Amino acid sequence: MNPVLRRCACLPRPLGRGLARLNQTGRGILLVVDAEGRLLRTVTDGDLRRAVLAGVNAQAPLSTLPAQAPVVADEAASAEPCCG
Repeated sequence: MNPVLRRCACLPRPLGRGLARLNQTGRGILLVVDAEGRLLRTVTDGDLRRAVLAGVNAQAPLSTLPAQAPVVADEAASAEPCCG
């Protein structure tokens, strides 16, 4: 499987399954995509930990997390404008 696809979680995926996928990848980040594969947001272990501490049910979909638009760059972009 493509290494990027291993980090993806399609909606609607419950928080608990997202956490399991996050643990499985060992990368600390999930790429949340829609049915067409468009990136909607990223989810980290911290996002899931805060949700659990706030009392969000593990069966609630990842979409219940606060909206957070991802920052993306074109393949040809230099790292400096993106990360500097």
